[in-house]
Amino acid sequence: MAHHVDRAVQTDTSSAEQQLSNTDPNMDYALESMQKVSGSLGEFLRDLFNVPHRTESGRSQKHAQMVSRFLKGQSKVQAEEIVDLIYEHKDASPKWSGQPRSALRAL
Repeated sequence: MAHHVDRAVQTDTSSAEQQLSNTDPNMDYALESMQKVSGSLGEFLRDLFNVPHRTESGRSQKHAQMVSRFLKGQSKVQAEEIVDLIYEHKDASPKWSGQPRSALRAL
């Protein structure tokens, strides 16, 4: 008896397996490093964007430059894109219930 394989099913399985094997080890490394430094993603982001008071130790030059360029829109990925991704994420709480923030800026 001939064995028939539905190509659509085979493609879906291959695609799912490919997605699992495409996880970025660099992303995992960066997240593990971030967790060691700050404990959680939220704490890391707070530390990243916090501007220390004059009496506190300052940020490194690299830290200050990278944050400044990002917030001024001088990087490949814009800050508003990240904000949109956060609010539009399926796990976001609270959900953004309006137009994307980038559309509001054009008003």
